[in-house]
Amino acid sequence: MRKIRKYKVGIEDLVVADFRTSGMTPPVRQWRLTNHVPYAKSCTRQIWFGGQQVFKTFPVDQIHDHSVTMYFGANAYQHLMRLSLGLLSNQFGETNIAGQLYSGWANIHKQYPEQAKPYDTLVQHLISDTRLIRHRIMPNWKMQTYELAARDLSGMQNQDSVLIIGHVNEQGRISPMTDMLVRKLTSNESLRAHEILITHPDPQVTKSLLKDLEDLKRSGRIRENIGSFNFKELPLAFELYDRAYITMPMGTDPEADSFIIDSWKNRSADGNTLTHLRSAAENKALPAGPWLIADLDNYTGPDEIREEMAARRRNNNQLAKNAEAAILKCVSLRLNQLQPSQKNLDNTPDAPQPSHG
Repeated sequence: MRKIRKYKVGIEDLVVADFRTSGMTPPVRQWRLTNHVPYAKSCTRQIWFGGQQVFKTFPVDQIHDHSVTMYFGANAYQHLMRLSLGLLSNQFGETNIAGQLYSGWANIHKQYPEQAKPYDTLVQHLISDTRLIRHRIMPNWKMQTYELAARDLSGMQNQDSVLIIGHVNEQGRISPMTDMLVRKLTSNESLRAHEILITHPDPQVTKSLLKDLEDLKRSGRIRENIGSFNFKELPLAFELYDRAYITMPMGTDPEADSFIIDSWKNRSADGNTLTHLRSAAENKALPAGPWLIADLDNYTGPDEIREEMAARRRNNNQLAKNAEAAILKCVSLRLNQLQPSQKNLDNTPDAPQPSHG
């Protein structure tokens, strides 16, 4: 009896549907549920992929708002690689979409193993190729997030103790920068604060900040309990804590600015650092008020953080160009039944490293 050859999805017959929306018409949604194609889903985007044989029945006539772009063959595989490497994400270089892709694939593999088998080799190649590029071509990639740049310039170490002189918006709620800084100081398993205390010159604002942080903890947006302390105890706190960050704009309270500067200058502790993230509201680039002439040791200001952000953009743009060349090379090698490796990607140029971090 002649052996029936099992269908296997390869690059040549790959199809990718990239939806720029999370909402689907019932026929389109039902098609995926019926065909069990691998997928990734975020708040604003969905990625479905499969073989041309499966996509023959895709109800493209049910999509009327141009919210989907279709990719085929080598272009489809390149698109999946760019997505996995974060080159198409709003947060340039992030890896969340890669996790969503592989999680969606794992769900299909677990629930519908027979339908998933045709994609086994393709997904293994995708994981291998994107890992190779990230480790070989993009090892010096730095996330272009202002609060992360501030954290890195501060010399933050795992399990450091942290002080934050926070800020609120016009509605009296925790400012976006303060919120984001707390999340970046607590989200990384290998680099997170052991303890975080927050304060403000106005005790009522300190209470408001603490309440908002407790709400964020309950909602799951931060994982740590954040404490508070009296702003007047700042001289003692500067002696005891490793890192201090300020998100209150320079010039908001000149008396408080002078108190912070004097407390830092008069401390006896050595090795701790102070990082100011916010210039004056009317001048986002330069120091203002007493900070302009403070001349502090172990201090990083907003102008230095912005310089670091510019360096990261230059570095990452070059790395992205190198990654694009490596993606094309990987696809070419795969189409010729060859395994991409460090050796055959070695002539892809390296990018300069950022100046800090």
